[in-house]
Amino acid sequence: MEQIIFLVFFVLQVGDYLTTVEILKRGGKELNPVMKWVIDRVGAIPAMFFSRVAIIGAVWWANTFWLTLTLSIVYMAVVGHNLFQLNKVYKWK
Repeated sequence: MEQIIFLVFFVLQVGDYLTTVEILKRGGKELNPVMKWVIDRVGAIPAMFFSRVAIIGAVWWANTFWLTLTLSIVYMAVVGHNLFQLNKVYKWK
């Protein structure tokens, strides 16, 4: 079960990366103030890529079912919000 939850978490990280980069390409804004600060300094793609690698690595290292499950639920909301924005606001088709 832990491997399945981690795989879901990993896929959600990829989804967050892809949808956030697409929103930023279309003129959208990063809503997370910490990520916005990093993006302003190093650019969107490096900031998003390395933060995803760090998050995935930290969750892998922690190896805690409940942490991975909780973060998966949070990132389901994040990716869902991003997809909503791409569909409604940015006319992603």
